[in-house]
Amino acid sequence: MATKLTPSFGKISMEPGAIEKLSVESAAPPASTRLASLDAFRGFIMFWIVGGAELMEGFQRLGHNFVTDGIVAQLNHTPWQGLRFYDCIWPSFMLMVGMSVPFSYSKHAQTETHREMTLCAFRRTVVLFLLGSLRESVSLGSPYLVELSSALQPIAIAYFVAFLVVRKSPRFQAALAALILAGHALLLALVSAPGIPAGTYELNHNLVNYVDVALFGSHWEAWRYAGVGNCPEHNPNDFDHTLGSAARRAVEE
Repeated sequence: MATKLTPSFGKISMEPGAIEKLSVESAAPPASTRLASLDAFRGFIMFWIVGGAELMEGFQRLGHNFVTDGIVAQLNHTPWQGLRFYDCIWPSFMLMVGMSVPFSYSKHAQTETHREMTLCAFRRTVVLFLLGSLRESVSLGSPYLVELSSALQPIAIAYFVAFLVVRKSPRFQAALAALILAGHALLLALVSAPGIPAGTYELNHNLVNYVDVALFGSHWEAWRYAGVGNCPEHNPNDFDHTLGSAARRAVEE
């Protein structure tokens, strides 16, 4: 900041108020390094899973019209084929996790070693994985350790993989992402399983389902999305719908 210096009987004096301005500017907090667009996107997605969907269902019950009916339809999963907004909730969290890792790494790299950050990332992965087990166990009413076909545990694994490649070049990261996508598509298209021809994409009758059943057995059969056509719109036992149910009741009343 430029200050006006004026001579006064051989002394140097500042412009009146300059010291106060300098003190205020020195005490100003540093600019935030958070990505505002990412925070806004996170808030938008969270709104729909903690109450927005149930809120719109409440408005729909007050009177059907093409606006509320159309929105509510988008806030329910498709039974199998097709794509709706609610089907994009989980991929959105995957995107947010991937976007957050470079910012988090850059921040912690100023005060921590790579080894310390790796241990911290591993601990976070374990905690998130166990939270996924807890969520599914409470929803099912019985112990359930692995829920890779749900949400939290795949996000935990994806987070740790993203951390491991965060220091790699953008070209390497893009190549790895393309390899994962292409590999998954080729496996489904070219690899068969007992009773399941290659290229089969039917509900609960495909290579992915075969692997799930082979790995998880009775656990997978007890999972609430495993039955043919059994894809509930919302599970009232889920933690993330408690506030939503309250919001819906408030509108209906």
